[in-house]
Amino acid sequence: QSQLKRQHHHHHHHYHHRQHQRQAGTTRTMKRSCWNEIKQCGGDSAGNQGSRSNQNGNVNANNGDGAAFASASIFSVRPQTYDRYREAPPQQIPAYPRDAKGLRNFALPQPEDSAAASSSATGFFLSGNGNDEKQAPLASMPQPTPKPPATGGSRGFGRHHDVSPEDVIDEDLKNLSLNEREEVYEEIHGVKERRNETPDFINECLQQLEKELKRHSNMNAPYSRALFLNKKYVKSLELMFLRSVEYDVPKTAQKLLLHFEKKMEWFGHEKLTRDIRYSDLDDDARESLRIGVSALFPNVVDTIGRPIHFVPYNVDLSDPLAKCHTYAGWYKLMAIIQRDEDYQKKGVVVVFYSHGATMQHILDGFKFHQFNSWLADATPLRVSALHMCLPNEFLRPLFGAALHFSSPEVRQRMKMHYGSIIECQYELNSYGIPTQIMPMEGEGGTMRYDFIASCLAEMEQYDARKDQIDLIARRGDSGNEVLINEIREVDVLVGKGPQFQWFPGNIALMNIVKELKPRHMASDRLGKKQVAAEALQRVRQSGGRFLERYKDTGWWIATKEQQNHEKCAMLFRNLTKRAREAQRKQEQQQQQQEQQQIAQPPNLNNP
Repeated sequence: QSQLKRQHHHHHHHYHHRQHQRQAGTTRTMKRSCWNEIKQCGGDSAGNQGSRSNQNGNVNANNGDGAAFASASIFSVRPQTYDRYREAPPQQIPAYPRDAKGLRNFALPQPEDSAAASSSATGFFLSGNGNDEKQAPLASMPQPTPKPPATGGSRGFGRHHDVSPEDVIDEDLKNLSLNEREEVYEEIHGVKERRNETPDFINECLQQLEKELKRHSNMNAPYSRALFLNKKYVKSLELMFLRSVEYDVPKTAQKLLLHFEKKMEWFGHEKLTRDIRYSDLDDDARESLRIGVSALFPNVVDTIGRPIHFVPYNVDLSDPLAKCHTYAGWYKLMAIIQRDEDYQKKGVVVVFYSHGATMQHILDGFKFHQFNSWLADATPLRVSALHMCLPNEFLRPLFGAALHFSSPEVRQRMKMHYGSIIECQYELNSYGIPTQIMPMEGEGGTMRYDFIASCLAEMEQYDARKDQIDLIARRGDSGNEVLINEIREVDVLVGKGPQFQWFPGNIALMNIVKELKPRHMASDRLGKKQVAAEALQRVRQSGGRFLERYKDTGWWIATKEQQNHEKCAMLFRNLTKRAREAQRKQEQQQQQQEQQQIAQPPNLNNP
């Protein structure tokens, strides 16, 4: 196995070395040929409108704006069109004058008058159809300004918009040791050795996690609430979260606390202690799944068995739709990762692609992913590899600046791919991602809606089977009981202990009892029962139920009506007893103060 790893790294190194050599050669050819095209096809200084079209779209130069035409023509070149620049006709190369020795003199002559020196930066463009006799003087051609050294910034890159994604990734990899870098490469290619999960090791990690959670959680925290309501469900998630951070106990505790906090915030108190199902999503969230915003499906894995999460940028990710995309993303991540332990151990491969996306789509996508940056921290998602597919290199500075807002762990596992969607698919194949499982096709990145629909149908069937299992469990041991696992905040939980007393529904019932206490104390025996019945009626009107634990299963069951009346009567008695004890203590304190005043001798020195 070690020999196979060495051979794999050897071939991987030589492959990327050849790629960099070809990229460097094509980049030099592209720059030289683009410069010649600019000289030949430049802006019309007389104010005429010119246009030029290429494979990327149409670029217009209006009102003689040669600078805009130059920048657009340079950055609109796609990588797959590099080859057409290799065969540039020799007459496009500027004929520099030769010196006395017959060598070409590349030094540009300076302008003789001040008017030429003060000409605009676009004065070098041709005023006609590109013939040599109509060229502007070479003196007005702008000189390339040297790039200033990188200043500022914590990463030493200078300005973010001048940084490519490769620079950011390389800088992160430089901060790693040789062994750490090798582990990152192995994880990207899926050949990293996994930890042997022995029972003793798992029990030790779970015990440490329990101590860590006790130090950072309080009684009113959503995690503590979930642990109190259904301890069995919470404990079933701990091992999955441990695997997502390589058994780092402090990080696991932070992820679990944030998980239940966000789950209560987004899905409510009722779904705090159960999994989110497809039936829980609204119509907008289901539509988000159908259009492929969160393209993570079962059995869509690479050759090693890691699930692949496709994230498109050519869909609407604007603010009004951000919430429904968040619901869909939470459901997809939790539903797929919980399915198989291999998914939890091997991690998830994420593939971003922006083919067919406009600039507005990309900017909305940046805001959406920044808005949902907590989603990876609140779920057991572990990114083992991340592939960014871009249609051209014009987007490199934009994505390079955006990478500064991601974590170093994610950036270290990122690979950049440029070209058409077919070219990117061929490169993804070298990383074990088959073409037939990709949910997009064509040059524009069109989603395969039939493939997405079939995957969603399989997920609905899986959720239906789980609902059927839960339905059987709801019947209890006798088969005639109705068990509950969705606890509302207005429910009243019957039991002893501070967690029962401080539950929101129990506090609301206590406030009702305090409000009705004067009437209860002033009533006879029959009147007291009527007051207790009124308290029960108020709880039911608010949607509350009286529940108690069903054995040690994590389920709850509704209490009987007679038991509810006894509960309310006991609250009234306890409250009346406490009031009488408080009144008796106050009377005793007054008597003690009066006795002390009588026993104290008068002060004769006081006139």
